[in-house]
Amino acid sequence: MVEHRPALFEQAGRGLLPPWAQASLFALVGVVNTAVDIAAFAGLVFFGLAPLMANLISFSLGALNSLVLNKTLTFRGTGARYSLRLVASFAVVTLVALTISQLSLAGMIALGQGHMTAKLVSVVFTFAVSFVLNKFITFRSAPRHG
Repeated sequence: MVEHRPALFEQAGRGLLPPWAQASLFALVGVVNTAVDIAAFAGLVFFGLAPLMANLISFSLGALNSLVLNKTLTFRGTGARYSLRLVASFAVVTLVALTISQLSLAGMIALGQGHMTAKLVSVVFTFAVSFVLNKFITFRSAPRHG
């Protein structure tokens, strides 16, 4: 008896996912990254660190988590390997996202929003930019040889 599996499962087994599935998995990984980021941010602010410095540290912890999870889960089928190019491009994408995060956080605080509300709004601003840049720059498909 031959087992027929839908094409999506075949693709997922090889690590190849359609863009909508990658975006969904990126969002799920993003939830984990955001939990790390927000928990660290809340703890750092609670212990007296200024919000922008706390955001720098907490965002960096979430970004490190993002690199590992997105490399091993979301974009696993691209053939991207841990390399200087991968880490450098991830760092550039992360700096762009961090800049957006810092600017939106500062802007929301300047508009009178509380620290946690401002933090949550900043997450919304960074999601789309991070996905697009990571998909097409950091974890772009490696050229096939052979």
